[in-house]
Amino acid sequence: MYEDEQHQTAPEVSVTPEPQAELAKLQLEVAKIQAQTNAGWQEVVTKLADMWQKHSAGKSTSERRYTTTLTIGILVFLATIVGALSVLTLRGIVSGESLVFFLGTLTGSVLMLVSERIKTREE
Repeated sequence: MYEDEQHQTAPEVSVTPEPQAELAKLQLEVAKIQAQTNAGWQEVVTKLADMWQKHSAGKSTSERRYTTTLTIGILVFLATIVGALSVLTLRGIVSGESLVFFLGTLTGSVLMLVSERIKTREE
């Protein structure tokens, strides 16, 4: 029996590049996971940027609405004053020179207002 045991040889273990192949597969999996994670973060950042842009656009719209409402209010107020001053001038209570002076001042103010709005839209 002892002799038979000596003649038995251990099975040959071939050293193949399987561990390297396994390592390469694992590295490939890690790279895929990292790519998916990076793509996920890029998607999150893109969504946040879009949300910020929409918020900024909405803010600009509300500011524009406020400016338009304020401008219309001022113009209605000035039209009321001009109408009242014209009626007073027609009745002879206020001189025509006062009306012309006020209209000149008002025209200059309106021209400045319009020029500021044009500059704002160009920017």
